[in-house]
Formats: sequence, structure tokens, C-alpha cells
Amino acid sequence: MKKIVILSIIGLLVAANSWAVIVTGSGVTKEEAINNGLREAVEMYTGALVYGVTDVENYQIKKDQLVASSLGYVKSYRIIKSSKIDDLILITMDVKLSEDKIETIVRENINLITIDDVLKDYNNVTQRQDQIKKLNKMLHIMTKRPVREKYGVVYDGYTIKRISATQVDTILNVRITQNPFYHRAYNEILKNLSDPTQSSESVLVGGNYRISAGRLINDKYRISTDGIKSTDLYNVDAQIYINNKPVDQCREYQDNLMVVFSTTKFVTAFVKLLPSEFVKGMKGDETPIDDKWDNHAIKGSKIIPAEGLPLKIKYQIKNSEDIKNLKNLKLSMVRCGGERKPVSEKVQAENDARFKERMEIKARKRQYNEERAKNKQQGEEKEKESVKENNQKAFIPNEDGTITDTSTGLMWAARDNGSDINWQKAKSYCETYRGGGYSDWRMPTQNELAGLYDSTITGNNSYHLNKKITLTNCCPWASETRGSEAAIFLFNAGERFWGEQTRSGYRVLPVRSTK
Repeated sequence: MKKIVILSIIGLLVAANSWAVIVTGSGVTKEEAINNGLREAVEMYTGALVYGVTDVENYQIKKDQLVASSLGYVKSYRIIKSSKIDDLILITMDVKLSEDKIETIVRENINLITIDDVLKDYNNVTQRQDQIKKLNKMLHIMTKRPVREKYGVVYDGYTIKRISATQVDTILNVRITQNPFYHRAYNEILKNLSDPTQSSESVLVGGNYRISAGRLINDKYRISTDGIKSTDLYNVDAQIYINNKPVDQCREYQDNLMVVFSTTKFVTAFVKLLPSEFVKGMKGDETPIDDKWDNHAIKGSKIIPAEGLPLKIKYQIKNSEDIKNLKNLKLSMVRCGGERKPVSEKVQAENDARFKERMEIKARKRQYNEERAKNKQQGEEKEKESVKENNQKAFIPNEDGTITDTSTGLMWAARDNGSDINWQKAKSYCETYRGGGYSDWRMPTQNELAGLYDSTITGNNSYHLNKKITLTNCCPWASETRGSEAAIFLFNAGERFWGEQTRSGYRVLPVRSTK
């Protein structure tokens, strides 16, 4: 089954020892959309922790493993909205994560330093200086991260506006969203780096924009620009890309604000405010004109709400064939392109020589690694074929609707129960199942289900297990429980999962021991 994901990061609400985030997941079934949304929520949080991690590359390597291990710590979720784009189902959910448990998993696998780690126990100058250095390092990392980790775009469908002989004009309905975990970390770093003393080496940075008494206000931080472009601290220039091509104008974003800058309003504010601010300056009073001027200049700007900021994007296609592809559009937020600074011919020649040398070294390494990998792959493929052949032989179909796995001594029902069922009813179904005339059938453990999974096999209904066993749903229940949740195994992704026992969204596959 083709997996389609259009996800985005949207809102953040404080809860006891957990945070709630609103995500939109999609898939060809409601269940697939929910699972995709839950996975993205976890990925968003583990990804946000990377801003404090010291071995970023190691995190990227272990990312899928960490996300899969953390899926069990989705505390709860609530469906807010359900919609469709053609045959694609969109589910918007409010998801609560147990952050402390997920962070524990991340710490066990990578060398992690979080903002909280840095802020602990500093009482003197030396400790404060060390804290500033670490926070500055985090800020450097954050300013260099891809735009898609800070802002996202959710695709909500399309409208046909005009049809001509050679093209079709459509309007794409999208929502600009922000990663709440990223912006929470960003504001915490700014708050703890902020210096109340104004200097020529610092810049006033805004964050956490909101409307109060009809006015646009925000938290303000004075940050040293040492080693960082001042615009990188508060501006992100980004535009929407579809299938790797820009389709929208370049827009400016400041934390949770989409900026609409008006030179006219700025000049008008300057004329109105200058006399009074000039008098304050003559008296030696503080003149915080930046705040007032900025508010006038970005008066038409829009705060990005939890559910996302709606935008309409003009998009042209050629014919009816392209209509079929509209549901599969890949939307992303990408930093607006810019010209590189010119360099002298001498510097360029030196850069080219160094680049050529690096490429030659990489080419030699790549050739060596490819030959080594080829030899290793040939050996692994022979081994896999042998294992696959033995696995096929290990499953023996009986004439009574059961399958015996001679490698484990387990007997399985040849089919699952065939309809959605909650955990308690699934348990009863197994205990009353009488396949082959046996009365000792039970629910399988999560490990027993995992033993059936084989990523090299595409079995019945595209699930990855022996074709002699038929699943009508990707995810059967397992016997383990923890509180109100019970274990599940995902045969479409090979992942372990936990769900509410009362939810009727899964199936069950009875098993018994023959030994």
C-alpha cells in the first residue's frame, strides 16, 4: 500500500509533564493517516532536541530508530478534523507526548545537551560565561538548520479557477505552520542570552508575537551578534516549493509571525513619532522608537495560529492528466535563494583547487567503498535468499485453516478475524477460537508478531509477512498491556506500537504453541 504523507507542525499547549501538538496526517485509510500523524508528532519532538545535541550526524543516522522506539510514548491524541482530497484522507489531531520518556530514549542513544542542561546550576561568572558559550553554540546550530524544520506547509486541496485550451489555472489551499518545539527552544535560548544593556554589538530581537488590547506585541531580547548575522536571528526568508520548484513569492517570517513590511507605514510612523522622540532624546530619556516603528512597519503582518495560517497559491497545470497528480503534490518550505558574494580570481582558483582535491579523494574512497559494498552485498543476497527459502519452507499450511511455523513451534490462524475489534474483544476472540479443533488458542505477544515480519516479503494486501498468512489490516493486537494501552505490531512498517484498548481500529491473529 502506497504511503502518502503530508504533515506539518502546528500548535503547542502546556500540560503536566507533556506537550500537545496539532498535526495533520494523511493516508489512503483513516488508520494510516492517524499512524502517520502520530509518527510525525514524535519525529517533530525528537528533531527539536537535536538543536542541543553535540553529535548531530549520529542523530541523523539513528533518527528512524529513535522515532520508532518513542512511538509508544504518545500519551494521547484527539481527532479535531477529518477531510479528503480525492481518495486521500486528512486527519488533524491534537497529540500529547510524554517528553521526559522520549528524551530518555534519545539520551540513551546519542550525546545530548539540552537547554535545561545548560541552564542548571550557575552561580558565578565562570559558570555564566560557560552557559553563554553553550547557548551561543546552540543558537549557531539553530540559525543554520533547514527552513523546513522551522516552518511547514499543509496542503488542504485545490480549486479550479479557469480552463483554457493550453492550461488550467488552479488555486491551492495551504496553511503555513510553525514547529512549536523549535520555536519554544528558540525563545528559551534568546531569553537566557538576552542582555538588558544596549550596545553597538547587540541587536533587538523579537519573539512570541501576540495581540493584546488590539495591538501587536512580542517578547523582546537584546542579543549579541558575535559570529551570527543579525538578520539570521530574527528573519527567515522562505517560499513554498512544489516538487522542488518555487511556486510562491518569497516571504519573511519572524518567529511565529509572517511579516508584511510596509515602507509607507514606516515613513508615516517616522514623521509622527520623530518630534516627541526627539524631545525625549534631548532630555536624556530612553527612546525605544524601534518598538513603535517596527509595529507600524509590520502592521499588516499575520500571526501564525496553532492550526496554521491559510494561504491561497496560484498554480498552473496543463491538462486533465495533471489533475490526477494534484493530490500527490509535495509541498515544502525552502529558504529563498540568494547570490553568493563575489571573490577574487586568486581566492576562487584556490577554492577550486581545494574542491578538486577533495572530490578526487572522495572519488577514490567511493570507488573503494562501492567495490567493498558490492562484494558484501553479493554475499548478503545469497544469505538472504537462503534464509528466505528456509523461511518459506518453515511455514506449513494445514488443511484446517491453520499454519504451522516449524522454526518456532507456533501454530497460527491462516487469517485474522477480518474486522475492526478492540483489545478485550480480540482477547475473547482468540480464547474462543477453535481452529483445527484446538481449544488453547491465545493472543500472540508483540515479539511473536515481530517474528512473522519480513521486510523482504510483500505478502497478501501488501503486508510484510509470509503469503500463507492473510492480514486484512496492517496492525494486529498483541497480548501485552500497560495501563489503558495495549501492544500492537505494524506489518506495513515493521514497528511496535501502543494503542488505547478501547479503540476498535485493529485486528487479531490467534496463535497457539505446539511444543
